[in-house]
Amino acid sequence: MRVSFRDASFRWRPEGPAALEGFSVELEGPGVVALVGANGAGKSTLLRLAAGLLAPGGGAVTIDGIEPASTDPRARALRVAFLSQAERLPFAFRVLDFVLMGRAPRIPGLRGPGPADLDAALAALERVGIADFAPRPVAELSAGELQAVRLARALAQDTPFLALDEPTATLDPARTAAATDLLRALADEGRLVLFAAHDLAFARHAADRVLVLKAGRLLEDGEPSRVLAPAVLERAYGTRFVEATLPVPAHGGLPG
Repeated sequence: MRVSFRDASFRWRPEGPAALEGFSVELEGPGVVALVGANGAGKSTLLRLAAGLLAPGGGAVTIDGIEPASTDPRARALRVAFLSQAERLPFAFRVLDFVLMGRAPRIPGLRGPGPADLDAALAALERVGIADFAPRPVAELSAGELQAVRLARALAQDTPFLALDEPTATLDPARTAAATDLLRALADEGRLVLFAAHDLAFARHAADRVLVLKAGRLLEDGEPSRVLAPAVLERAYGTRFVEATLPVPAHGGLPG
């Protein structure tokens, strides 16, 4: 799996500022790549371009040589799963039904989910540690619980590439640690994971490569231990950083 950006650019309005400008990078799986940077740096735009939900205004974005934005949506959804920052839920779905939506690209038209789809949805819930949530209405969940369910839906899609926009937003420390282990496990299974995060500790532990964005351009690219350093982060965020030690949960999943 190879995701390529070649001098890619994007503007939300023709006369507006560039959300992404002259961006070039090659991402090759398996692996976990983090996107960090200040608000408005271009992280979400980059993820949507990678997932084919946006087409670049200039340059090119490809997955294994194919432009995802010009690919049939069903075919694209078999290759990349996208998790947005947030979404509105129009109906009070059961958690299991919500996660089963991730199987839609694999279900032929006019047919409902089959046993394999049900097994995949339940397995995804199990992987994020919320199998017992299956019968609950999503409207009754906390923000953190809903985020875990949304991540399970992306897993149920069973794609070789996952583009995740702040996957640990609203998660507590235990679930964040479990998400770290999950992303590493996905890479071990041969998948490419690209995620945006404001949680720098999560990015440092989960990723084996970090891209730092500033004003729509690539500021730094490399291993977390080198890139997530005060000197680089100060340039990216425009504020002073210092090294500090805080208690963090041990990795290894959620407690029993």
